[in-house]
Amino acid sequence: MGVVYPIVGDGDDRPRFEALAASTGVADRIRFLGPVPPEALPDRYRMTDLFVLPSTGEGFGIAFLEAMACGTPVLGLNVAGAKDALADGDLGTALRPSGNLALTTSVASVLQKTDRGDRLARRVLELFGRARFQARA
Repeated sequence: MGVVYPIVGDGDDRPRFEALAASTGVADRIRFLGPVPPEALPDRYRMTDLFVLPSTGEGFGIAFLEAMACGTPVLGLNVAGAKDALADGDLGTALRPSGNLALTTSVASVLQKTDRGDRLARRVLELFGRARFQARA
């Protein structure tokens, strides 16, 4: 089937996203999974090959850390709080906001990286885990 884009969660934007998917002809590739309990999130992150969140308004980017702690590679923009969570591109791929072509090319590139699974999860915990937090506090 190729690319399938699962969207977890719910909110006021869901009808707009559903309409956008229909109007652009990709509705058959998007799965709106709705809200899931917190204990189910790790399985949702692990079911994907790549977590993509091209947002320009993330306060810190906790979803990036959650995905990487589950071993899932991430792709975001190098703006706002995502820069910190992606460790300026060291942990995850951080793109300049520049349009769809850059995003499409980068998805293919990130999927070829080998830094995923347990190795990625360990690196995230080293930089953002409880021990690091306690040492800094």
